[in-house]
Amino acid sequence: MGISLFFKRSTYFFKERQGVDNKFETLMDNLGKNIVKELEKNARISFSELGRKVGLSSPAVAERIRKMEEAGIIRGYRAVIDVEGDSPKILAFISMTTLAQHYKKIRQILGDHPGTLECHHLSGEESLMIKVCVKNIHELDGLVEMLGAYGKTRTAIVLSSFVDRPDAIFTHGR
Repeated sequence: MGISLFFKRSTYFFKERQGVDNKFETLMDNLGKNIVKELEKNARISFSELGRKVGLSSPAVAERIRKMEEAGIIRGYRAVIDVEGDSPKILAFISMTTLAQHYKKIRQILGDHPGTLECHHLSGEESLMIKVCVKNIHELDGLVEMLGAYGKTRTAIVLSSFVDRPDAIFTHGR
């Protein structure tokens, strides 16, 4: 099990293009980016160890991280679960085409379902891309059936994964 960070990516890219938020830009200078890179590698790193790696004191690192959290740059921390564990599991993507009037109900269904890993609102023909990890085909079928009441679904089951970088969300290419 590893630990990853959630970042407010869309805000970062929007504000980077627009140059609107000075506080955001100040926090995401080279030092801020280095802190984020280190936290992506190990979100459980101590402030003192992180400080040694980026050249700050432990209290300075703690304060910088607090400010980044308050600014919404770092939105939280999460455990990355090994989907390949002992019990059989199915990883799948469900793409869905639906009307905006159904989003609230779909959010509720997905929020209540323990197998929901991610849900993304998309541009283009399809409305949503949902990533789920379920115990068996029966559970997947039940979820798809519930969602099908609110639109058209298309499901793809993951056979294998060639690249899986949950900790490379933010810093890739930066």
